[in-house]
Amino acid sequence: MIIWAVDKDPNIRRVASERLRGVVRRNPEKILPIMEKLKIDESLYVGGKTVKEDKSLLAYCGLYCGDCFNYKREIADLSRDLRKKLREAKFDNVSTGLSKYFKEFNDYKICYEVLGAMVRLRCKKACRNGGGNPGFKIRLCCRKKNITGCWDCEEFESCEKLNFLKPIHGEGQVKNLRKVKKGGIEKFLEGNRDW
Repeated sequence: MIIWAVDKDPNIRRVASERLRGVVRRNPEKILPIMEKLKIDESLYVGGKTVKEDKSLLAYCGLYCGDCFNYKREIADLSRDLRKKLREAKFDNVSTGLSKYFKEFNDYKICYEVLGAMVRLRCKKACRNGGGNPGFKIRLCCRKKNITGCWDCEEFESCEKLNFLKPIHGEGQVKNLRKVKKGGIEKFLEGNRDW
């Protein structure tokens, strides 16, 4: 796990960091000397939250990719694993039998398909690092205006390009944009973020 923490692949580092944080919380006396030898800053892992969040994960729209279930891949991985267990258990046959007693099992195939869709909820790269749709209007707009993110734009409060986020995030991205505009990126990354 320690070797993974210094791997070149950011996804491997992310998973290693999450696991390392858990180990440090449970057994700090065992892991901290190793981290010291490897010159890994334990302040990043103590307390369950990284102190120095990654600026590259702050998306143009004000959302923080590091908080996103697609970027973390937890839901996608759990869905994948559950589908595998269901196949191994031949649960499609089991659900047919159970549907005689529980009407909800009549919809098992739909449930399995939804899990399949959830498996695909994963981002390989954050928005700022080239992930997502290359024609993403917000990214293109920020690049065209030569700004770091929407928080640098005077029109973000009324920008219609942000509206597509509302069904999932409500006003989360706009609240974040206000926070970044008011206190800067560093303060935003250290504080509470909306999702």
